[in-house]
Amino acid sequence: MAAAPIDKDIMDRVKLGLDVFRRGILAGGDGRPQRRIQIYDVGHLYSFDEVRRHIDQGRPVFGTFLISSNFDHLTAQDIYEFIPRLQRPTNCAHTVVFVVYGKYCGRLYLVFVNSHGTAYGDKGFGRVYFDTVENLITLRVP
Repeated sequence: MAAAPIDKDIMDRVKLGLDVFRRGILAGGDGRPQRRIQIYDVGHLYSFDEVRRHIDQGRPVFGTFLISSNFDHLTAQDIYEFIPRLQRPTNCAHTVVFVVYGKYCGRLYLVFVNSHGTAYGDKGFGRVYFDTVENLITLRVP
């Protein structure tokens, strides 16, 4: 599984990706005409309540977290947490979209869709503790 190395240009890549969304992407198919899908704003989220509210409203929430080797073997029962002693030789981070939230033993977590396919975690979904996630954002669409 690949994750983006943390280097000086990681934020440049994030900005480039957001710029692509701002300009828009042509979408269509199945007999439907093409239309441009784009965002008009990026909002930063800082609390679990903000994230919960956006998920409840069906808005996309993205976040990034550091990757340690335990991420590669996450099962349906696991909740991911970055463990520094299991850190990879190259610091890596992963950005995902969050779709559900919950609480386990008093700790808040988020459920994410993983880009590594359905063999990962629980049919392509994983859970991560909220305090492990950084750079939470939402995209507002017209």
